[in-house]
Amino acid sequence: MNATVRTLARLGLGAALALAAGCGSENRLERVDFSYETTPPDQTTVSASSIVVRTGQAIAVRAHPVMSEDELEDDDRFELRSQDQAVLGVDQGDEPYLFVIYGVTPGDTRVQAFVNGRPGPTINATVVVVP
Repeated sequence: MNATVRTLARLGLGAALALAAGCGSENRLERVDFSYETTPPDQTTVSASSIVVRTGQAIAVRAHPVMSEDELEDDDRFELRSQDQAVLGVDQGDEPYLFVIYGVTPGDTRVQAFVNGRPGPTINATVVVVP
């Protein structure tokens, strides 16, 4: 019995499976593209590189995750989360990949993408006041 097999035997099957499950668990998400589901108000943009929304305004967008390999499977869970909900809100819509993004108070934050709970890219977000 070689040293690796002896080590795995000592760890037990559960620990060995946990180690194996951790291998290759990196997020394959490269970026998130968006299409507008509602007409964006003036000075509002939602893109893979930045989000700019006016205070008190909301926009519905459909996220298009761009993966480095393969595509998302039907059972994969895709999420977007604002790092500061006091500045920018991000709510999941009633369809897959549909989100409502809205400005709460002026400021800067970031929106983090997740696939199956694993963090992916972040998008800079700004909420502005327009008179």
